[in-house]
Amino acid sequence: MQADLEAKKAEIAELIIQADKHKDDAYIISKLRKETDTLRKIMKHFVVEIDSLNTLNKVIVAEKDKVSADLTAEKTVTSQLTKDKDALQSTVNIGSILKAENPTVKGVKFKSGGKKEVETTKASRVERIKVSFVIGENKIAKKGVKPVYVRLTSPDGKEICKSADEGNMVKFNGSKGYYAAKQDINYKNEEVAVDVLCPSPNGFIPGKYLVDIICDDVIVGQTSIMLK
Repeated sequence: MQADLEAKKAEIAELIIQADKHKDDAYIISKLRKETDTLRKIMKHFVVEIDSLNTLNKVIVAEKDKVSADLTAEKTVTSQLTKDKDALQSTVNIGSILKAENPTVKGVKFKSGGKKEVETTKASRVERIKVSFVIGENKIAKKGVKPVYVRLTSPDGKEICKSADEGNMVKFNGSKGYYAAKQDINYKNEEVAVDVLCPSPNGFIPGKYLVDIICDDVIVGQTSIMLK
């Protein structure tokens, strides 16, 4: 439209030149005057249209700025809601972690054909290390059958296990290691007493043994025992 307006201006300028050349010819002057009037009316129409479009453009720009501001505000709200949701989920995840309460550990040997347990602190007499604890009540933890693992680290820093293969490994706190024994429990969001007997293929040596209790890939309890 702007280009058309400029073209009409050029036509008027040309008519003015023609009028100057034929200023003594009344017929041509009259004809040129009519053409000039027509062009001026067209130009006025163009000017009105351009002003209208400029006004409309200002309205559109203002609406666009408002939409952009609203969108930015909405993105901020959405981002905060996402952060709040992630924080809440993290809190739930932490809150759902089980705990092994009151863990105790002792060395035992068996009598009467394995029917009777006898506690001993002498490494040479220990047949099993018995780890006892209570998986505490947790109302938001997932119900169901859960394997509970006991990881034993001997005084010389070795992990006690049936055999050093993938089938005897357990994940815990982002790491992996060998477990000495495991016990499946049916967890119903209530306290469960657990006893785990841990053997050693090569027997036990004197010194301090570290005990990790693992459930749902997390260490839920720790203790230790000293064998003489």
